[in-house]
Amino acid sequence: MVERSAARVPASSRVPYWMRASRGRSRPRLEIVTEEDASPAVRECFDEITATLGFPVVNVIFRAFARYPRFLALSWDLLKPNVLTQDLFDKTQVLRRQAQLLVREGLGVGDHRAVLRMRGSSDDALGRIRAVLDFFLYGDPFLLLIASALQSSLSGHPLPGKPWAHLLPLHTNPTRFQELRLAEMEEAPPAVRTIYGEIMQAHGGNFVPTDYRALGRWPECLAVVWEDWKQRMQRPAYEAGVRQLNELALALAQDLPFGFALSAQTLGRAGFIPLQVSDILATVDFFQGLLPALIVNITAFRIGLEGSWRPAPSA
Repeated sequence: MVERSAARVPASSRVPYWMRASRGRSRPRLEIVTEEDASPAVRECFDEITATLGFPVVNVIFRAFARYPRFLALSWDLLKPNVLTQDLFDKTQVLRRQAQLLVREGLGVGDHRAVLRMRGSSDDALGRIRAVLDFFLYGDPFLLLIASALQSSLSGHPLPGKPWAHLLPLHTNPTRFQELRLAEMEEAPPAVRTIYGEIMQAHGGNFVPTDYRALGRWPECLAVVWEDWKQRMQRPAYEAGVRQLNELALALAQDLPFGFALSAQTLGRAGFIPLQVSDILATVDFFQGLLPALIVNITAFRIGLEGSWRPAPSA
């Protein structure tokens, strides 16, 4: 998820309660900081984050945090020891398996590869699309655990940590892409912009997550996978499954090896005024609610491009 493709979503848009920003707090402002507008200190933090995670882009969650540079730096300093461990990497694998189980056994997905081949997509193009989806399925679970750890601590459940954490082996995250090309809202053809609008409404945000904008480079693919999947997103099994993934991520975050206690009171003592603290809490809540649904959706798109999968019976 990156910035740029932002637009206002009508306040009346129906968003499932488990995706709603704030969870009882005010909605986040979600003012996304670009690298061009970032201060030298923020750009340095961005560089460290991408180098540590092995990402070719600065994810929008960190760009949203950068609206409050001190919070960005503080949260990253607390999170980085966990990001460097094999333990966190293993937990991302648990999240991926859970998402695959939900799609395969609970929802099913159409044979997107067959449809795209019939519409003229080459095997080479399909291979490039699968590689892009694999990258997001690698990276998004890391972001979900990061958001879950922050939300747990900020909600009054500090991470206890493990006394033997310093003995854990380190994990070096490989860079999966040197460059990630995106189809931005203002540059996309009308049909893609229409889908982007539906995606923003479905996710309850004012930006198009990077995962979809990467797929927007292949308009036919985006149209096929979204048309099939947006119907399945209305099923009770989808909402229940995403909520389960959300709760699993929160439980895994509580078991991270390096603990920390970051609270609203801590932020207040650090000089943040109540309005800023409320906005930070709402921003963390928003991303912790968005990422489980995004992981499930991208998992479904990836399975649909395997070619041999058939949808489960309709619920």
